[in-house]
Amino acid sequence: MAQHDSTYFTPGSRFRYSNSGFCLLALIIERVSHQPFASFIRERIFLPLHMDNSTVYQQGQPIANRAMGYAKNSSGSIIPSDQSITSATKGDGGVYTSLTDYSKWTRALQQNLLIKLPTALRNLRFPIAGAADSYYAAGWFITGSSPVILFHSGSTCGFQNFVIQIPGDEWTIVYFSNLADNTAPFQGIMKILKNTGMDDFSPVWSLHDLTR
Repeated sequence: MAQHDSTYFTPGSRFRYSNSGFCLLALIIERVSHQPFASFIRERIFLPLHMDNSTVYQQGQPIANRAMGYAKNSSGSIIPSDQSITSATKGDGGVYTSLTDYSKWTRALQQNLLIKLPTALRNLRFPIAGAADSYYAAGWFITGSSPVILFHSGSTCGFQNFVIQIPGDEWTIVYFSNLADNTAPFQGIMKILKNTGMDDFSPVWSLHDLTR
């Protein structure tokens, strides 16, 4: 990135999902806090929220009860495809957690324990061209109006995840998989929601495509 001397467009004029942008944010955190990103996240998030089974990946550091990543090769066989020092970059990923710990994180967001999420979403949101009534802000895709839906998905070597939240509600849909590109189970969840009349979640697939 240091070799580039221009941007794709004027900042704030368009939307383009960027893992590298999140890596730069992590570097900014390190500069401002004068400590490694992993230590900052532990002190400011994991410890206050009692997320005792969560950590940021660091090469050579053991992770208790770690789920290893896998993928399917061209013949359909499942093979190991886990994180490396180059794939597990800080800021855009590399966080290992459990569903129990993640529920603590979502609860903290819903109750505004760490940040005032509604204010952050309102002040930082940018419209997404081609996606009606959809925005990106503070690490969330925002779509819909009644209800407002927060969504994000992600994938890396051997892993896939999806998260859906409705601000103010006490429920969240969280899907973690340690098999790369394993979207079929989440598609099944979306089908169940649609069959029960909850069509508001249909835009998430087009937003998911923006992260790929």
